[in-house]
Amino acid sequence: MTANRAFYQTFNLIPEKLENRPFYELGEGELNIPKFRNLLKKVLKRGVSFNNFEIEYHIPKKGKRILLINARKFYRQINSTQTILLAIEDITKAKNYDKQKDEFSSIIMHELKTPVSTISGYLQLLQGHLSKRGDKKLLNYTDNMSVQIVRLTSLINGLLNSSKIRAVGFDYQEGIFDINELTTETIEDIQKTCETHRITQEGKVVGYVKGDRERIAQVLINLLINAIRYSPNANKVVVRTSVKNNKVIIGVEDFGIGISRINQKKVFERFFRLNGSNKETFYGLGLGLDISSQIVHYHKGRIWVESTQGKGSSFNFLLPIHQT
Repeated sequence: MTANRAFYQTFNLIPEKLENRPFYELGEGELNIPKFRNLLKKVLKRGVSFNNFEIEYHIPKKGKRILLINARKFYRQINSTQTILLAIEDITKAKNYDKQKDEFSSIIMHELKTPVSTISGYLQLLQGHLSKRGDKKLLNYTDNMSVQIVRLTSLINGLLNSSKIRAVGFDYQEGIFDINELTTETIEDIQKTCETHRITQEGKVVGYVKGDRERIAQVLINLLINAIRYSPNANKVVVRTSVKNNKVIIGVEDFGIGISRINQKKVFERFFRLNGSNKETFYGLGLGLDISSQIVHYHKGRIWVESTQGKGSSFNFLLPIHQT
């Protein structure tokens, strides 16, 4: 029906040539609006809007571009015509910058792995000599050094994994697995390494999920570790499982610092980290929720947070139940 100047500039269109012609009649030689129209009809069946939907699109004279689409469906009051308000943003440059940053980070992290591994090896030799001499004081120092090296290695691996996911995606091994069994096993594994919090499970799901079992376990592990980390003054974490509309819902609730409404929109962003009420920082790179979000979305699921600042948070994700 109508478009602004930026639309014409983005797609190399001349407004005068489009007079009295509906946009959806434009053909492959100009702009393949029918493809857009079919995409919108398909996506909007599920609701009145969708946000931040990325597609690759070939624009004449510009080549392949990455477009970010937002759309909302509404009815015009005059004649009750169904109408779509469409916003399109060319994010090709931003995506290329992100790719370059990921490649740079990957190179740096690979370069760091070798000296860290060498330091770790020499430290183990030193600990062996000190143990033979019975030097408990120096052994205590080297034990602390070893803990920090493990932490540094974990940070490096986290950055490498994040960069790899951004560049080529995860390697997924699909199968069909019992989601309740996975939840119980993961809780037991985390509980073995945690003395500060008791993890309880409420609800039981009789159902199977199709996907990568290890990746879904990784999501739950990330949520449990965050729940423990961000509730230093609490002593319990609750995992709830349920089924709704043929989808399994898993929620991890903590009783910690909570998240403000503004930060709830940011927690799934890469490198975002929360601070406590006294501005204290928590260990981590802010990659766990970003990675978890990517895994859940790959499995056609959804992940979200419900929180009250100062009282705790509940991180939830849902997955389709496999229909046998």
